[in-house]
Amino acid sequence: MQLTAEDCSRSLVYTFCIVYKKDRGGSLGFNTGDIVYQLIIFILLFGIIFAVYFFVRSLLTRSNKSNSIEQKLDRVIERLEKDKRD
Repeated sequence: MQLTAEDCSRSLVYTFCIVYKKDRGGSLGFNTGDIVYQLIIFILLFGIIFAVYFFVRSLLTRSNKSNSIEQKLDRVIERLEKDKRD
């Protein structure tokens, strides 16, 4: 089965796809625009994955910090109330 340039431009792993170009007299070649496009898509894909990861991580750490602050405030309030009683 021979792959055409159109088939390779659709694949996610373009670097493993070698296309036999008949218009160049049988020489093997890559289209530079397709390689640049694939690299940009890979960078965007990994960027989205990292953005989601850091967003979820920041939400989790923010909730832990707010819980810690609330606990400290509760302790301060309890001590103030205890001092008023005494």
